[in-house]
Amino acid sequence: MEFEADGARWPEPRGDAAGAPPLERGDAPSPRFDSSRALRLLRELGSNVTEDLVVLMPNLLSFLKHDDPVVVNQSIASGTNLFAAVLEEMTLQVFFVKQIFINE
Repeated sequence: MEFEADGARWPEPRGDAAGAPPLERGDAPSPRFDSSRALRLLRELGSNVTEDLVVLMPNLLSFLKHDDPVVVNQSIASGTNLFAAVLEEMTLQVFFVKQIFINE
């Protein structure tokens, strides 16, 4: 079954999020499933906002589905910091473009 609204279509959700993938040959667990590693990663992301971090937004969104509410809260905080930094950068770029057109 699919749902539709304003021309957009998406499938009906089926069950909960998938569990952790099985470990192979002693691989380290994914930070999404290890709360302490996830928190450390998110805190580092939140304090070092750069233009390159925008590509990590899907990862921040995936942390919203984490079982630990502390990880979810930190994901929201880091995403908010990232969004604010991107918005500030866009504002500065628009400001400088307007200055160039005014001075010409």
